[in-house]
Amino acid sequence: MLKKLTLLAMLTFLVGCSTQLGYRFADTIIEWQLSSIVELRPELQRDVDQVITDLHQWHAREEMPRYQQELAKIRTAIANDEVDAAFLDTSYEAVWQAWQRILEQLEPHAQSLLPRLNDTERAQLRESLEQRQQQQIEEFKERQQEDQPQRRLQRAEKNVKTWLGSVNSEQRQLLRQWLAQRVDNQQQWLLYSMQWQAQFLLLVDYPQQQDFEQQLKLLMFSPQELRSDEFQQSIEANRVLTTDLVLAIYASMDAKQKRHLLRKIDGYLDDIDGIVRYYQ
Repeated sequence: MLKKLTLLAMLTFLVGCSTQLGYRFADTIIEWQLSSIVELRPELQRDVDQVITDLHQWHAREEMPRYQQELAKIRTAIANDEVDAAFLDTSYEAVWQAWQRILEQLEPHAQSLLPRLNDTERAQLRESLEQRQQQQIEEFKERQQEDQPQRRLQRAEKNVKTWLGSVNSEQRQLLRQWLAQRVDNQQQWLLYSMQWQAQFLLLVDYPQQQDFEQQLKLLMFSPQELRSDEFQQSIEANRVLTTDLVLAIYASMDAKQKRHLLRKIDGYLDDIDGIVRYYQ
């Protein structure tokens, strides 16, 4: 249930990946997704549906205007050639703060709803999450066998092309260097994900334990405590490399690519503006 409630955050925060119509029906989409994981008894389902609706309304009215402001800042910085490492750090911090605000809204509902699951619902939730985790493991194994350097480069180029409209030879070389230097931590991420889920399901099974509230808060707000030192170091190293890559690609943009990037951002700003106006 907690996993599916956090889908609201992912669906709505990544507004650029959705349409205004999709956002407006995000609560319904999440309810459908939740029903595929666990079939709740009617009275609990009604309460969960109301929580999702309330969170959706809060996000639309409180958070979307914030995203609009932050994205406008990014557009201005790009237009005025003011993007540097400090600016990117500030942008990363804004994203982190946005996620924390979402968690703060989710946490009290998770605290009250999870203990209300009955034995049948707990068992169904466990089975569904374990099946999905096994699917993740199988997909990881397939990627390990099939994921060649050339395919990774093609995916990276596609991402850059989405934003800039094209990729020049200098940018292609920057992507090659980035892919060669970054730490492959997919297996560590998978182990971390498995540990988090195991801890979560343990809480779901024993909601009567005295430290239930504290342990759930730790899982939500301090999941990094479950990461190994090696994994955490790889995350930090990759973040530095990615920041350097973004700055290098930004510096290598020609006028046409810059115009394409600004138009792309303008499109997202228009989408957000439509959402903000709809929920006013």
